[in-house]
Amino acid sequence: MRIIIIFFAFLISLVNCQHSQPFRQPSSVDDLKQVEDSATLSQLIRSNTTHYWRWLKINQKKYPELTAPLKYEGLIFGDPHMGNFAPAFVLLNSGKYALRFVPVDFDDIGQGPFIGDLIRFIIASEAVDRKSVKKKEIITSYLLGLKNPNMKLDKYLPDLIEDALAMTVDDFSQLQDKYVDKKTTAQKFKRKKDELVSYSNKSIRKDVTDLLKSKGYKVLDIVQKIVERGGSKDALRLWALVEGGKHGHIMEFKEWQETGISAYGEQTSLQERLKQLYPIFWPRLNPETYTIVDINKKPFFLREKHKSLLDIPYSANSDPERVFINKYSNACAIALGQIHGRQAAATTSWLKWLEQHSVDELEEILQPTIDDYLDLVEKEFDL
Repeated sequence: MRIIIIFFAFLISLVNCQHSQPFRQPSSVDDLKQVEDSATLSQLIRSNTTHYWRWLKINQKKYPELTAPLKYEGLIFGDPHMGNFAPAFVLLNSGKYALRFVPVDFDDIGQGPFIGDLIRFIIASEAVDRKSVKKKEIITSYLLGLKNPNMKLDKYLPDLIEDALAMTVDDFSQLQDKYVDKKTTAQKFKRKKDELVSYSNKSIRKDVTDLLKSKGYKVLDIVQKIVERGGSKDALRLWALVEGGKHGHIMEFKEWQETGISAYGEQTSLQERLKQLYPIFWPRLNPETYTIVDINKKPFFLREKHKSLLDIPYSANSDPERVFINKYSNACAIALGQIHGRQAAATTSWLKWLEQHSVDELEEILQPTIDDYLDLVEKEFDL
């Protein structure tokens, strides 16, 4: 019987997630987090989603050119960056597994301004490499996706992504088996300091075991997964090694903390946002791919997570990397536009406002906000 890793990152709400999160107008911007833990500017940007949205809320009046577009809102990514899009092994509505290029992290989804999402994406992309990331190209790509939410992205993806998507299910299953073998020995996880450590909370261990048993799995081992940095660094993560089930699954759960976008405005409950998520972020994919379960009377995100097929560089240090980042950032911008474009609020008033401006004008509107925030973070990073 094949051994599978099921990866749990438990999402514990700081508030009762059955209700809306109360919003309080922020009076000041908190300090950046994980400055010392970040080896690159990109890592620091990606670890500070809440900081960005609070900064935008407080400082938006400094940018009168944003007054009009900030009014157009919908369900947004909250933390769009190149690392949150990837070729992934997913379950289709047909019940079959397949490789698709999809958004892969929904920790910060919420109600917010479409333009704030676009600005955040450009900031995160330029933090990787300002030379290879072109604002006009990203804006053009975003508009293409916004107007064509169901368009296939194949011809816009870098060769590296296309090669990953061409992999067969059997090929991927073999990679997954090797990954499991690397992390385990004798039906136990290989403990490693600062990576996989023993976890002793009996109540949570019991609930995890009972939940997996109800899904047909036998739990062999449970450990805590340590994460050194990132926006969800402080979230509890557990891995469970089990027998049974289908080929090579990794189920990922992240401890649910107050989302970054909540620093900008009031949010609906987690469940309500997830109901909207499926047709907007993952059309034609099975909702069981990303769902909520109760552990110890608290909500937990449960999703299938498989071996990563792509590691996005945090900085571009060679010409091939710059070429990749240029094409990949544009492809991700199309995908972001498609996410927004699957919502009526985006395809009507937001798109109408955008079409009143040329790409050059849109770049001029976005430029001051992007540059000011990047300069702010760069100063902290260089200290």
